[in-house]
Amino acid sequence: MRHGVSPDTFPPRSHEAKRVSVVDAAASVFCREGYAGANIDLIAAEAGVSRQTVYNHHGDKENLFVAVVRDLTERCNA
Repeated sequence: MRHGVSPDTFPPRSHEAKRVSVVDAAASVFCREGYAGANIDLIAAEAGVSRQTVYNHHGDKENLFVAVVRDLTERCNA
C-alpha cells in the first residue's frame, strides 16, 4: 500500500477559494491568449474547476473579464 495524500483526501475548496482560483486563472489566460482567444474551457482547466463553476461565479466571459480588471485594480490600489 502506498502512503501519501491522494486528491480524494483533500477537503473541498470553499466558494471563495474557487472564486479566487477562477479570477487568477482568468487573468493568466486573458494575458496569454488575449480576450478573443480566451475561453471558459481554458480558464476552467487552469483554475482546476468545471465550466459550470466558472459560469456559476461569473455568468459569462465578459463579466469574468470585468471581475479580473476589478481584482487587479484592487491589488494595485492596496
